[in-house]
Amino acid sequence: MEFHGTTAYSCSPSFLLSKLKSMKLKLFVGLFLFLNFIVLPFPYWTFNLREGLFYPVIAPLLQFLANSFNIAYNPQFLSDGKLQYLSLSLVFVFSIIIGLLLLKSKLHKEKIIGFLYKANLLVLSFFMIKYGLDKIIGGQFDIVEGNLLHKELKDFSKDLLLWSTLQSSALFNHVTGAIELLGGLFLLNKDLRKLGILLSLLSMSFVVLLNFSFDINVKLLSLYLLAQSIYALSPYFNHLKKVLLPTAEIVFIYKEEAPHQLNKWLVSFFMIFVISEGAVQHFVNDNTPKSWAKSYVIKGDKNHFIHLHSDAFLIEEKDGDFTSRSFHILSIDASYINFRTEETYHKILKRDQNSFWIKEDDTLKLEKIDFSSSPYLQDDFHWFTEESLGVK
Repeated sequence: MEFHGTTAYSCSPSFLLSKLKSMKLKLFVGLFLFLNFIVLPFPYWTFNLREGLFYPVIAPLLQFLANSFNIAYNPQFLSDGKLQYLSLSLVFVFSIIIGLLLLKSKLHKEKIIGFLYKANLLVLSFFMIKYGLDKIIGGQFDIVEGNLLHKELKDFSKDLLLWSTLQSSALFNHVTGAIELLGGLFLLNKDLRKLGILLSLLSMSFVVLLNFSFDINVKLLSLYLLAQSIYALSPYFNHLKKVLLPTAEIVFIYKEEAPHQLNKWLVSFFMIFVISEGAVQHFVNDNTPKSWAKSYVIKGDKNHFIHLHSDAFLIEEKDGDFTSRSFHILSIDASYINFRTEETYHKILKRDQNSFWIKEDDTLKLEKIDFSSSPYLQDDFHWFTEESLGVK
């Protein structure tokens, strides 16, 4: 049997009905995925849009609905929070309403479906390239600092333990980042798109598995990107069915049914935008270690520590309990740092042997903790078990 990518159908009522149902499904799914993207409060650093494209537009309605259902309106907990489920429900309703209006309109439905497919391809490509660059450049996972390095394993939650572990491996981040980056780039080329879709499916399936297995609070976003990957594959479902469930011997003379070729100028602008997003975010959110971000033990009290976190937090650890206060740096140089918490002025004098923590009328002698030899910070690779165990 020859397969040319096109099939002659009879115009029977049953075929027309199935065609109409398929068109409705494509329209509603495409709308739902695209509308979810434009109301997602994902920051765009290039345009200084910290709350996304249209989230501020629906925020008042979300706040009203949240109050009606006794849901606390707290955008800080939007990721996997009750507010995001409410947002998804709202987008679902909007998708149905807009979809019904489009079906009743005289607009060319196939062109609308084609536009939605291209738009959602760009959405998937954006996230794949963005997260790929973040992994390669080093901006996706927070740097593990002294307060965590000094924490006992029993005190880690599963999600924090996983994120800390993933951050420690340059090889993992570079390989997975390269897969995501290539997948996103391949989506933009009609000849490489199928490979890009497969890489996206592979990558997003892995991310969904990690997020659900370790209870990481980006489950909905990863599920959304997996759904986008499946949607990107949808034009090839019939071909997959014939390959995976053949009813007869198939000889493929393949011709692309719907290449969905993207405009070259659009792709060029899109690439400039995505690359600038990765670069701008990297400079705005500087993830490089700060020279003043150190950990100290109080001399004479082996159970009392302070950790200066690079996100400007003073974390005090005493007998295994942690308290955290944000601070503002007043002045700094190689020998000291002056900073202020809400209630107190602090100064840390740095010396070769000993340092001093001066706060109000109290001065404590400090000793810097050196984590450089910590096994966690050794990004090692061993071919032989003897090497990893230190056996000659």
